[in-house]
Amino acid sequence: MLRSPLSSAGYPRSTNFRNERFQNAEPAFHGGFAQGAASFWRFMTKKSPDSVPKRAIVVVRAMDRASLETAPDNSLWRLGHSTVLMKLAGKFWLPDPVFSG
Repeated sequence: MLRSPLSSAGYPRSTNFRNERFQNAEPAFHGGFAQGAASFWRFMTKKSPDSVPKRAIVVVRAMDRASLETAPDNSLWRLGHSTVLMKLAGKFWLPDPVFSG
């Protein structure tokens, strides 16, 4: 198991931190197989009322090299979930939030 070199001593007191671990505030599901199977069946077969957007979806604009190169410094483009492309001092930066340490 990997452990952080930092201790928990610097954290403010939390009611969810017990026995050197953080605990879930809400209890885990304990409904049994039948209730779990019924929930899964509803999830797979019933249409959620939120499955259709309430307002228009934002149109994604295509990017091309010319528009990137002519963009001013300090420009930022959101490429997806948590990935951004930045133009800083004439150079492009694509940080990786998953593997950054």
